Amino acid sequence: MTAFFDDLEEPLVLRTPLSNDEFTRDLLQVLSEPSFDIHIFDEHDRELLGFRANNRNFAHLRSLLNTAQFPTVTVDLACQFDDQLRTWFGDRSPTDDASACTITLHEELFPPNPILWRPNPGDLSEQDIAGVMQRPFSRDHVYLNPTRADNAREFVDVLVATDKTLLLVQAKDSPNTEAALTRTIHRKQATAVQHIKKASAQLRGSIRHLQSADLIEIVASGERLKLSALDREVFGLVIVRELFDPERPVYSSLFFGVLDDTDIPCLLLDYAELLELAFFRPSEDGFVDALWRVFTVACEQGVFPRSRAWPQASPSLPQLTIGTGHLLQDQETREPSRTDSRGGSVPDRLVVIDRADVDAHDVSSTATVLSRVLANRETIEQFRGRVELVFEGYSDDPREPYEIPEVRRFCAKLDETFPFWFYFLSTDGMALGMIACCLCSVTKIRPGVVSFGPDLLKFMVRHFRAMNWLFDNFSLDEEHNVEISAEVTEYFRSI
Repeated sequence: MTAFFDDLEEPLVLRTPLSNDEFTRDLLQVLSEPSFDIHIFDEHDRELLGFRANNRNFAHLRSLLNTAQFPTVTVDLACQFDDQLRTWFGDRSPTDDASACTITLHEELFPPNPILWRPNPGDLSEQDIAGVMQRPFSRDHVYLNPTRADNAREFVDVLVATDKTLLLVQAKDSPNTEAALTRTIHRKQATAVQHIKKASAQLRGSIRHLQSADLIEIVASGERLKLSALDREVFGLVIVRELFDPERPVYSSLFFGVLDDTDIPCLLLDYAELLELAFFRPSEDGFVDALWRVFTVACEQGVFPRSRAWPQASPSLPQLTIGTGHLLQDQETREPSRTDSRGGSVPDRLVVIDRADVDAHDVSSTATVLSRVLANRETIEQFRGRVELVFEGYSDDPREPYEIPEVRRFCAKLDETFPFWFYFLSTDGMALGMIACCLCSVTKIRPGVVSFGPDLLKFMVRHFRAMNWLFDNFSLDEEHNVEISAEVTEYFRSI
């Protein structure tokens, strides 16, 4: 653990899990010397600072490190170390501080790089982000400060445009000056909130302009470019210099409004998270996959998480294979019912929706039946994943349920009363896919296969929030929340 006490309450801390490897052995050798030189580079390999360090505790460190044992570290173990280091540093005692080894940077090897001081950080920060984006994307696909062709106003701070992907990036940063760095932590947190509010409004405007026509024109690097969101994955990104973990629920509540207004997946990252993402996913497909994963977790939890590990797999939501309502298996031919916690058989609840109710746009009977599963906590848990829906009276209709306007209107009205599909509908059946198709815009590819419009994302956010409401208000087991969220995400990712 290395701490630079530029701020006594919130020092800059570097956490470095050490393992039995060559890096650790080299580091131990350096720390065993009475003096050594330190050169500090940034993420773009620009040398910023150089110091000669005085290590007056070298004898103690040499003795300590010679007796230390280091494990072979896996990624999972390194993450556990990192979590423990965060907790330990916050809970450390005066005795821990007294036993720490102090290394003094006492002699500059050369003048500091002028880019360190940024009284007006906007341009340099945007250049840095554009540089980071050139790791997963080709340089030719990354545009800095493109403007709208119709009024010459800036479109976004950074644009990434490929044949498959559009990333609209808004960036916010604080001045890198002594006055800014010595602000209190509360002042820094308040500044981050203001940055997110402003960047969210700008991103909302950029997305709306993109959605205003099938084809828009922008000017980038002196050239006119035509942009279309059709047949592309579109993301909005807001990048700020620093996010504070305790304030993430506040940040997220501000930022989810952009998604609600635009139906475009939007992500909130700090600069360090963006760097990590680009470093560990240095290809377009890998980078976009990771964006989907972060966005999906944010929708499930209602909060943008602190991103650290970047899994290889990721959600992809281009198509969903579904079945028609009248092909739903009869209850007698289904798989045997699951058992409850007492070991007894629990029958699935088959909710049959009559065509007369659909034609009359009357959801009262169906809503009454569904409301019974909300009677109390025991009933809610009993019917978790055990409800099925079927529309009766359409066996002679060749259309899929989502192609029938009356069914779509009925489902939309029913959803206003009962939005708890993710909790109660089985991911082994077809009703969840049918509900999603009826509540979202879809294009039929072939019988049983559709392509969703961008409002699928809004659908998922709304219904994850509805499920979270159940868990909060009925004190349900949070482990089941995690389990269901994973099942639903996998359902929309894979079928």
